[in-house]
Amino acid sequence: MKPVPLVQVAQAYREQILRPVQHRKVSEVVPELLEAKKFRSSRHVQTLRNDLARFVTDFGDRNIATIRSLEIESWLDSIEGNPRTRLNIFGSLTNLYNFAKRREYLPRQISTEADYVDRAKYQDGEIHRPRVFNPEQMSKFLTACPARLVPLVVLAGFCGVRRDEILRLDWKDVFGKAEGTIAGHVTVWADQAKTKRRRIPPLLPNAAAWLKPFRDSTGLVCPVPDRFVQLTDLARKQGLTWSHNVLRDSFISHRVAATHNIGQVALEAGNSPAIIQESYLELVSKAQGKAYFKVLPA
Repeated sequence: MKPVPLVQVAQAYREQILRPVQHRKVSEVVPELLEAKKFRSSRHVQTLRNDLARFVTDFGDRNIATIRSLEIESWLDSIEGNPRTRLNIFGSLTNLYNFAKRREYLPRQISTEADYVDRAKYQDGEIHRPRVFNPEQMSKFLTACPARLVPLVVLAGFCGVRRDEILRLDWKDVFGKAEGTIAGHVTVWADQAKTKRRRIPPLLPNAAAWLKPFRDSTGLVCPVPDRFVQLTDLARKQGLTWSHNVLRDSFISHRVAATHNIGQVALEAGNSPAIIQESYLELVSKAQGKAYFKVLPA
């Protein structure tokens, strides 16, 4: 350690590593986390609330600093459902433990017990296989949609815009009427995008045809978040297997099949090329990809 005096090293160690932490029960930390996240998307907060409610039930009276990684692993193993469910809950736990570090309920300078949980145990090939609608299902779904829901399906399913991005999207950004936008492209601004980077997916001809009745619309595309709940209910009534990302996953899968251009689709969807290649490549045929983007209103 020369030329640093050993006493100085010990003092730095005490201040950083042995810095005292506040004792907090899990049942106290979780509400603090939810309150701190209230300005994030409602779906993100609801996911945290649902996932961590289980953890509070089983560990609520425990000091969060006393729960060991083997206990967390055993608890995750006991959860019924597919690997995706356990992986999602593990992600919420990681959120909780990182928050606890920031609030000094856990030591800041060392890894948390959640960091030692074997993430690979909760992954398998099923996790990264998206659920998609084929061209016939997409046509059936859109035909059944009331007018107020059509833009949500089109922007997610034919342009790859995320749910939370649609909630922030204005009509002038859809039709290229705002300064800095490009005609024939949907502009997702940096402060609207999940990646915090501006994105301009194309408004493909079939998407433009579906949105033609809305050319004179103003304001937010989706002024009422509840419309996404209505979409979920409608899909189930139509006998379609729904997942929260099925429309965007359908876009990416069919777009990469139709174009055979991973880099282009990554830019349009706001994903990395690695994710496109790992999760979406060859889910559908090229013929299906082309047919999907020919789904038009009657």
